[in-house]
Amino acid sequence: MSQRSIFTTIGNFFVYLFLQIVIFKNFNILDTAYCFVYINFILLLPFEFPPLLIILLAFGYGFVIDIFYNTLGIHMSASVLLGFLRLHMINLLTPRGGYDASSEISLSSLGLLWMTYYCLILTFFHHLFLFFLEAWGFASFGTILAKTVSTSLLTIFTLLLFQYLFSPIRKKSS
Repeated sequence: MSQRSIFTTIGNFFVYLFLQIVIFKNFNILDTAYCFVYINFILLLPFEFPPLLIILLAFGYGFVIDIFYNTLGIHMSASVLLGFLRLHMINLLTPRGGYDASSEISLSSLGLLWMTYYCLILTFFHHLFLFFLEAWGFASFGTILAKTVSTSLLTIFTLLLFQYLFSPIRKKSS
């Protein structure tokens, strides 16, 4: 792991935590769509981080979010699931030649299509599990599904918007 990726990860930890707690905590649309930008921290962890470290970081990050949301482990459980599924999703989306050694998980280095698939699938499973735990079962499956779809779309839109605004654009050398 490079020193740069460690500092970037620490910075992302605090930036996404601040955004989630200060700006997006009370942001919702019709009590159906919420914006959980904090998952961007887990989604954008570097390729080179070991899977166990990713799961531990997801556990700690979800725990911190649960403290501020007063949700008794719901975000922590969903974040651990996200950290676990992340490795499998990266392996599923790996191109034939693998990833460039200097690649990072970002819109500028992997492209819009890759980032959309990656974020869409992982965000959907995170939110489905989160709302399932919140409802304590599938008794209100329609509500869970509506919240999952609308929250996933809002979160993905926000994540991709952040990538466009704050990710450095790399110029391809000829």
